[in-house]
Amino acid sequence: MVRSRYRSALFPTSDAQRIAAEQGIARAAAELSKPLVTKLEPLAEWYAAEDYHQNFWEKEGQENAFCMMNIPAKLQKLRNKFPKQASYA
Repeated sequence: MVRSRYRSALFPTSDAQRIAAEQGIARAAAELSKPLVTKLEPLAEWYAAEDYHQNFWEKEGQENAFCMMNIPAKLQKLRNKFPKQASYA
């Protein structure tokens, strides 16, 4: 179970973005053996997170056991699937 605090969500700013997101979610869901948990949410007022949350992966995430168990493999999958869009900087 993915708790709502840590789930992924997209906040489209237009109908075109919403449609593209729905299509992308459908494509990804067709390739997965487990349910896709990314949700589309209406865009509401947004606040930037506190400074200590910014760039967490670069600052602390690579020393966090939970992150190290989950993120590197996901990043590699993304880099393999979308090599032109992947940023290695």
